[in-house]
Amino acid sequence: MIEIKETKIEILMQNIEDLKESCKNNDIITENKLPENQLLNLKNLLSVNDLEKFYDKIRKPTYLTNLNYDEFIEIFDLLKLLYSNIKDIKDEIDIKIFLKDGYKLDLPKLKKKFNDKKLSKEFPNFNITRLAELYKSPPKTIKTYYDDTLEILIDPFEYRKYLLGLIQMIFNHMDLLICCVGGEGTGKSTKVSQYILMVYWTLKEIGIIEYEYDIKEMFFNTLYKFREAEDKYFTVPFRIFALDEGNELNRQDWKDDEVKTFFQRLRRERHNRRIKFISLPVLGELITNIILSRMNFITDMKNKNEVQTGTLYKGEYDLYIIPRGDKIYSPYHKKEITQTEIKSKLYINLKDKEYLKGIPKEILIKKCKANGVWGFKESEYITVLKDSNKTFSVTKGINFGYTELFMFYKARVTLKKLLIKKNDIRYASMSKMINKVSRLFYENPDLMLKYEAIYQKKKEDKEERNNE
Repeated sequence: MIEIKETKIEILMQNIEDLKESCKNNDIITENKLPENQLLNLKNLLSVNDLEKFYDKIRKPTYLTNLNYDEFIEIFDLLKLLYSNIKDIKDEIDIKIFLKDGYKLDLPKLKKKFNDKKLSKEFPNFNITRLAELYKSPPKTIKTYYDDTLEILIDPFEYRKYLLGLIQMIFNHMDLLICCVGGEGTGKSTKVSQYILMVYWTLKEIGIIEYEYDIKEMFFNTLYKFREAEDKYFTVPFRIFALDEGNELNRQDWKDDEVKTFFQRLRRERHNRRIKFISLPVLGELITNIILSRMNFITDMKNKNEVQTGTLYKGEYDLYIIPRGDKIYSPYHKKEITQTEIKSKLYINLKDKEYLKGIPKEILIKKCKANGVWGFKESEYITVLKDSNKTFSVTKGINFGYTELFMFYKARVTLKKLLIKKNDIRYASMSKMINKVSRLFYENPDLMLKYEAIYQKKKEDKEERNNE
């Protein structure tokens, strides 16, 4: 049964009436009048026959009492189309507002800064004009390198913020640190792959980089491999590195050598001009000081229920930005939020496991949407995971894969089984080793489920072979 409250329809009717009157009087926004071309678009939209017919229908008292499901779907489809068209108009208006009052790049001034800093020797192919074009008109999509028919969606607001970050990297020797958070299956890895493509494409487009687009040199699943790549490209600016599922960064392992090296480099090496992406279940796994002093963008991936199919809908995410300046405009809250407010809210959130409740909405910058297209071949992602399983570093020179560690865990090795007693000199070291392996899987249930499935599959395959 469909319940429709008359008050809601009445409000809708009144809003449509007010909007139509506003269009006639050309006074939709008295303080900030809409551009004439957008005002004309809005007038045309509100005068379409379907909308006029719908408006006439809902004014009749009997319409609600006789409403059936098919008619309800017609309303749904019409308002959905109306929203889509009005949103397009709003986006165009937002772009014009966004580029006003200091948001428009001053190209002559930027060129002067480039020359004054004598950056032409470092970046001889830098195309500042193209940079300004991209800032004014961001691409709506970017095609993947592996398939011309596939493309990733680009949010114009977010894209401009990334461009500003790249400008600061070029002119002010900054780096970029981005964290993508969310539960298992929310699409973190896919989104990070899109960010890699977006940043790489942009850097190529403006003539800053020349290196090849090779995810094996950008996308890593262990700190050990991540650090190796950092060492390999230590002197190469604008390298893109991504740590997928950074489980090794959990708070219990902050004293681990690899983890300490990772955080030390984040603190000290901003002049290397690197772009680093970190994928984590929750933001609080990172050191608070690192988040507050080094983090630039935080992407919080979301899953939503799809009622019709009972499945999960992926692709929506909340965008948070910690500005380098004193404030940033939030389209979500329709106001500017200060850097101090953002850092204060985050500091409180990161204390005492408050972060487990999620990032505070008071500092949300924008809600965005993404599609499910990978920035590189998904098969390459799977290959990277398989390769990384071979390099889980226990100590320098000794590497175990997750599969090997899980088999050790499944063997239920105990000191009692090994006949090692408390007075044995091996007791402390062996106890530490067993506990570390157990903790790895206890604290990462998704990892445990993944390798439990692999274990069961291997077991079934072996049983089938034995029965042949």
